[in-house]
Amino acid sequence: MARLESYLNRLITYKSTHPGPFRVPKISSTPSVEAWKLFHDVNPVPTHLSSLPAPSFLVPAIIEALTHSRYGSITQVVPGEADEFCATRARTYGGIVLTSDSDLLVAELGSDGSVSLFRDLSLDTRDGTESVRTSIFRPKGIAASLGLPDLLGLAFELTSDGTLSFHQALRRAKLLVQTMDENVSYQDFIRSYGSANAMESDSTPYSESEVESQPVDPRVSELLLQYRWLDFKTQESGKGKISMFQPRIYLPFLLDDPARSSAWLISTSLRTMAYSLLNLTTNDIIKPTNIAEYGRSGHRIVPKPLRLLTRDECRTHCIALIGRLKKARSSFNGASNSDFWPLYGLYELRRWYEENDKPLSCQDVLEEVLKAGGQGKSSLSWEDIHLSMQLQGVLYSLRMLRQIIAQVRIVREAQTAEDSRDLLYDQLSGLPPLKELFPARYQLSNEQQVGRHWDHILNAVFDRIADESTDHGRALHENQTTGTAQESEVDHASSEACLSHQEFQPKKKRRKRAVDEISATRETRNHSNNMYTVLDEG
Repeated sequence: MARLESYLNRLITYKSTHPGPFRVPKISSTPSVEAWKLFHDVNPVPTHLSSLPAPSFLVPAIIEALTHSRYGSITQVVPGEADEFCATRARTYGGIVLTSDSDLLVAELGSDGSVSLFRDLSLDTRDGTESVRTSIFRPKGIAASLGLPDLLGLAFELTSDGTLSFHQALRRAKLLVQTMDENVSYQDFIRSYGSANAMESDSTPYSESEVESQPVDPRVSELLLQYRWLDFKTQESGKGKISMFQPRIYLPFLLDDPARSSAWLISTSLRTMAYSLLNLTTNDIIKPTNIAEYGRSGHRIVPKPLRLLTRDECRTHCIALIGRLKKARSSFNGASNSDFWPLYGLYELRRWYEENDKPLSCQDVLEEVLKAGGQGKSSLSWEDIHLSMQLQGVLYSLRMLRQIIAQVRIVREAQTAEDSRDLLYDQLSGLPPLKELFPARYQLSNEQQVGRHWDHILNAVFDRIADESTDHGRALHENQTTGTAQESEVDHASSEACLSHQEFQPKKKRRKRAVDEISATRETRNHSNNMYTVLDEG
C-alpha cells in the first residue's frame, strides 16, 4: 500500500512538472548493450524519466523471461520477499547471492554464504579471455571482524539514528547485544529478516510441482496464496471457525493520467470474472462474496469492493467472452497471433466506450498506440498515454484471467469442471508473453519495415463494433415487436457486468441511437481518406 502511494505521488509530481506533449524520438535500429553491463554502468532510463515509477509489468516480464530461458528449471516464484528465501538457501547450502538489494548484507547467511551486488560486476579481459569479476561480501566474517555476532544490531542502530557515525553505531551495537531480547524496537526490526521456513507447509492443497508447472505473475500468485491459506485453515480449524475472510489484490501501478479515472476501470469486468472463477473453488459455507481491489482512485490508493459472480453468472460471462473472441478472430483474419491481441484489446476498449456513452475522440492516437515508434506522431499527449495504459490494462486483465483459469483447472478440476471455462482457456491460450504483448517501440518499428496491413485490420476492428451495434439495435427492435425482454445476442450478456459498484455498471445505451451513429460514421468514413474519422463520433 505504501509503495503504491509513493508511486502515485511520484506520478502526480511528474505530471505537474511535465504537462506534455512529449517528443517521440526516432529509433532506427535495435539498441545494443553488452549483457554484463546491464547492471553496471548503463542507465536504461532517460534522466527526465528517472523520477517515475518503474514500468508497470517489469517484474512479471523478467520472471517470464527467466522461466522460458535456460534457467527456467531453477527459477521459482515464492511468497513474500525473495530475500528471505535466498538467505535461507545460502545459509543451508552455501553460495553467493547476486542481488541489487543491500539488505542481504545484514541477513544471516551462515559461514559459507556471501553476497555480491550487481553494481560491482565488471568484465576482465587481461588474460586474453573474458571473465566476470565482482566483489564478494561475507556477512558472517565481517561481523566477526567487528566483534559482533551478526550485522543486524549495527544495521538497526544506523537505521534508528541517521546522524550516527559508523564507529558510534558500532559501539551501540555492541551494547545492544546484552539487551536485544528485551528491546521491543530491535525485535520489530529483525522480524523483517526472519526465516522463510515458517511460510513453508506440507499441509496445503497446492503441491510445489503443480504451482511450478503453471508459473503465474506476482499479483496473481498473492491472490492464489490467500485462497491457499483459506483452504489450509479450513482443513485445520473446521468450516465454522473461518469467517470474515475477504480476499484482496493490489493491481500493478499503471503510468496513466492521474487527473482521469484509473486506466484499469475499463477492464474491471474481465478481472471480476477471473476472481470469481477462483472463488468458486472454495466451500459454499466460507465462500467470500466480495474482493477488495486496491488501485488508484483520483489522487488516492483505495480498495474498491467488487461483488464476486455466482457460478451461473460466471458461465454467462465466459460464454459471452468466448463469443466475442471467436467473432474477432474471424473478423481480424489478416492478423497474426501477436497482432491479434492488441487489436482485440482495442476492440474491448472501444466497446467499453460505446457501452458507457463516452466519446473516444483521438484521431490517430490508436495508430500510434499499435504502431509505437513507427512513422506516426512526432509527439504524445497525456491523453495518448492514458489510452495506451487503458489498452495495457485490458490485455493484462486477459492475462490474469488465463493464469487464474490455468490454476483452477490444476487444483480444483473435479469440483469445478466447466465446459465454458475450459473453452475460454483454449481461446486465451494464444496470449503471447509480455515482451510480445507490450513490445518495445523499436521492435514494432522494425516489424513495420517488413510491412503490416494495419489499415485493413484496424478497419475490421471498427467494422466489428459497428456490426455489433447494428445487431443489438435490430435484436432490441425484434424483441420489442414480439413482446419479449430477452436479448438475442450472447455478446450482450457480457455488457451487463454483475459488479457491486454502480461506478462500474455500464449505462444502457439506446440501441436505435447506436445504429444511427454507426451508420453515420460509416458514411463519413467512406468519404474520408482518414480511417480514424470514426473516432470523432459522439
